[in-house]
Amino acid sequence: MYRPINEPIDVLAVFRESGGHPLVKAFRWRDRRYDVELIERVRRCSQTPPAGEGGPPTLGHFSSRWTGGAAGSGPAAVEEEALCYCVLTRTDRFELRLDPLRSLWWLEGIHADDDAAGR
Repeated sequence: MYRPINEPIDVLAVFRESGGHPLVKAFRWRDRRYDVELIERVRRCSQTPPAGEGGPPTLGHFSSRWTGGAAGSGPAAVEEEALCYCVLTRTDRFELRLDPLRSLWWLEGIHADDDAAGR
């Protein structure tokens, strides 16, 4: 079951000399550390909320606003784009977003089998 979160998080990431997208190693959400076991996908995505929606930019669901090719395959992200990650931890699948212009990370949502995530 997908649960939207849209909260800022701290991320431990590796920025490689060769470029490409940062490698997410772990993140902290609600005072708990989550170690990333696998980065499933990374895509460029829009930060613009859908028409008629107010509030801070949110992506809703990982695949809902992809803008095209894989991240790291071209020049730096343009102003309206972020990098969206789908990552696996030991217990759940998380959707993360990096705003490269502001150097901010967000937890977009969680794919969890139960409601134990976030406790």
